[in-house]
Amino acid sequence: MSGLSLERLKSFADIVAAGGISAAAGDDSNRQSQFSRQLKELERYFGVELIKRGRGPMKLTPAGEQLHRVISHTFGSLQEFRRHCANRPIELSIGAGESLIQWMLLPRLAQLVAEHPQVTVSFQNLRTDEILKQLADDGLADNTIVFFYGDNGRGLPRAKRWVYDSGMRVPLIIRFPDGRDAGTVRDDLVSFVDFGPTVLSLAGVKVPEHMQGRPFLGDRKAAPRDYVFAARDRMDETYDIIRAVRDKQYKYIRNFECTHAIELAADVAQSPSARDMIHICVGRKHPPAELYDLEADPAEANNLAEDDALRDVRHGLEKRLFDWMRQTGDALLEGPVPSPYYGTSIRELSLG
Repeated sequence: MSGLSLERLKSFADIVAAGGISAAAGDDSNRQSQFSRQLKELERYFGVELIKRGRGPMKLTPAGEQLHRVISHTFGSLQEFRRHCANRPIELSIGAGESLIQWMLLPRLAQLVAEHPQVTVSFQNLRTDEILKQLADDGLADNTIVFFYGDNGRGLPRAKRWVYDSGMRVPLIIRFPDGRDAGTVRDDLVSFVDFGPTVLSLAGVKVPEHMQGRPFLGDRKAAPRDYVFAARDRMDETYDIIRAVRDKQYKYIRNFECTHAIELAADVAQSPSARDMIHICVGRKHPPAELYDLEADPAEANNLAEDDALRDVRHGLEKRLFDWMRQTGDALLEGPVPSPYYGTSIRELSLG
């Protein structure tokens, strides 16, 4: 699929408004097939089921309900959305209170806007205007640089706590009081550890040598990163040891626990949204290594780790990852990190 098509969203709106595929298409079998195909494509795009299959009245899944809310919040109603799809200006409204579908939309919005010039995007309920007004009221607006960035999302499969881009990439906007470089878009690789050194650089303060981050703005700006790194260890009671490295095209992931099925944290596994996505994890095991071409496969669905044509790419990223582990004193270099069940087992044995 090339991107998030407005036609696919319109089909979803038509299906929901009518109460099902058959009701939306009527007796037209070709239209029924078209609706069914576009719904499946949309579900593959998001990686979740949107409408529950089966007899009886149509029922949306939790993810489908959230996509429905995105459309309704933006346009007021599904009918209004369908009317807007006829090459009229569209403004997608992304609210801070929503979760799964809205945050899955964010990495793809730029492509949607590029493909459909009538589409713009706005963010609602983020209190940005209140914060900027408070700075002005306090007399600080003319000497304050504002960093506006997102969290890593919800703790759902492939989201927060995972090393795929859907769990790592977040929006970042920086606003200078003098408006310099306004509207500029950069594709630099930036990590959260770079924020501290960058703030010091912007303030004219020397960056201490012990800081791992690299300033990407200011008088002490460093050369752009060639790589960013990520790690996954223990998430509450869940145990999963992963390291990853990414350049602008490829992502290499090394899984240190490949013998057990992928686990979700208990609070996530019991949520309605996770139950709809549980097929992503349950019964599956990590491969030892994963390699993705992020330009051709931004969803990181096609593992190229065993592709002989990319052997040099894999080996190069493996070396970069191991160098980073040594530079940061990764505990894995001293041996395996015990699972949370290890201590419990020893305590129970000692009490017996």
